[in-house]
Amino acid sequence: MRFCFDEEQLRFQESVRGMLGKECSPERLRALSTSETGRSPELWAKLAEIGLLGLLVPEQHLGLGLGEVDAVLALEETGRAALAEPVVETACVGARMMAEIGHNDLASRWLPAIATGEAIVAVGHPDNPFVADAHVAELLLLARDGEIHAIERGAVKLTHQPSIDPLRRLYTVDWNPSSATRVASGDSARRALATAYDRGAWATAAQLLGVAQGLVEAAVKYSCQREQFGQMIGAFQALKHMLASVTVRVEFAKPVVQRAAFALANEL
Repeated sequence: MRFCFDEEQLRFQESVRGMLGKECSPERLRALSTSETGRSPELWAKLAEIGLLGLLVPEQHLGLGLGEVDAVLALEETGRAALAEPVVETACVGARMMAEIGHNDLASRWLPAIATGEAIVAVGHPDNPFVADAHVAELLLLARDGEIHAIERGAVKLTHQPSIDPLRRLYTVDWNPSSATRVASGDSARRALATAYDRGAWATAAQLLGVAQGLVEAAVKYSCQREQFGQMIGAFQALKHMLASVTVRVEFAKPVVQRAAFALANEL
């Protein structure tokens, strides 16, 4: 069996890296961190244009109908670029939940909107009291008493919560469930919530892997520019050992995250 990414997956990774390299400069990210929403509709539209938001959306709903293995390298690139847009919540967790729970009306209305960049979805999980990006989400998928409910933002009350990351916008959500908002219950809801937890953990891990790679690259670049005692600090043996140690840890983390993508894609 061949355990390698194919040419199409690698080309897509390069495409995502190229686009984000142009769009996610440190200056732009700093500006977004102090903006009202912390988000960029223009950038979100470009993510849709290159197909990132529709990767896991079924083809019948205007998506690419691909799987987690196809997405993992692209998610690493979002971390490398420090992208703050809610790709994990919307394109990975939310889209998959709606596709899997079997609520046809919900899927038909919202999945095409996700794939085309017209909608952001926030997801609330019983294990997390906060909902990220609820302030910009057109739809919230929320859990209560073993059920999953789909509620539009205008029907909930949001309370902003402090975060150590100025680009991470967190909220508590006050809302009232009803039979009209319920989209899954019983075993279907339990399975969906369990899978959503695993998928969110995997996608976030992929992003953090990209963050680590980006930090190593930045450190190497800086070590070749900074002088001390008359020479570049990259020439110091102690610093070389530190960078090498971190690089090895990152390289050993890659197959773990990629294997998790394979497990999710094949329901292992």
